[in-house]
Amino acid sequence: MKTILCPVDFSRNSRDAYTYALEMANKFKAGVIALHCFETPVVFTEFPLGPIPVGTKELYESAQKRLKKFISGIRIRAAKSVKVDLIILQGLASSRIIEIALEKKADMIIMGSTGTSAVARILMGSNSLRVIRNAPCPVFTIPKGIRFKPMKKIVYSTDLQDDNLRAANGIVPLAKAFGAEIMFLNIDNRLLMNDEKDYQKMKKKIAAAVKYRKVSGYVSTQLNIVKGMTEFIRKTNPSCLAMYSRQHGFISKLTGASTTEKAALNIKIPLLSLPERH
Repeated sequence: MKTILCPVDFSRNSRDAYTYALEMANKFKAGVIALHCFETPVVFTEFPLGPIPVGTKELYESAQKRLKKFISGIRIRAAKSVKVDLIILQGLASSRIIEIALEKKADMIIMGSTGTSAVARILMGSNSLRVIRNAPCPVFTIPKGIRFKPMKKIVYSTDLQDDNLRAANGIVPLAKAFGAEIMFLNIDNRLLMNDEKDYQKMKKKIAAAVKYRKVSGYVSTQLNIVKGMTEFIRKTNPSCLAMYSRQHGFISKLTGASTTEKAALNIKIPLLSLPERH
């Protein structure tokens, strides 16, 4: 991992995400790109003069000052050893995030999953969803109030299909860096796993596809995917949840608008999305 892209909107949640990005970058000896996007507001008057656009230069300069102040305000040890580049762009945040991720060949995007108000939470949730759907690299969404801790357990949601299991190799470097266990969670109410042969078959399939020694397998028989993950997370207290985001199929349920927002906004641990295109 060489480059981590971290969108910043100056909210408390983006501060948490930026701190997380610094710690991850420090661990992998990577650089961080702090990206702030602003949209040009249009002011309307009571007189029939039409809309009056606000100057872009003034908005850019204001954003630049705020971003520099934001960065200098993060006083953690990792901030001293990580190279940080600042980028300020005008436009829709989700689109600009994807553009910069492609242009700078980002290895990971780390961003907050909420904003500072009810409206901001809806907008940020929408941004997170669009980024997860279209990002060329893994996306880590960090819930509000989450502080970085070395990873010990990573839950990987799987349907045990070949492409899903192969994609899990994408989190092996992350697990190796922290010596973390990868816990494979299959949510399927049709599999009760009462048969030892079924369990052994699951273990062999995971072991054959994923080249990492610290792995384990579990099954949830919950009918609802998000509820199954939530219950398992509550019982096992992992460091993060990882998902493979197919364009179509089983896990596409997790990338639909409602279920992804529930996962990103309601599951109170970092969520790592691995895109199919990656």
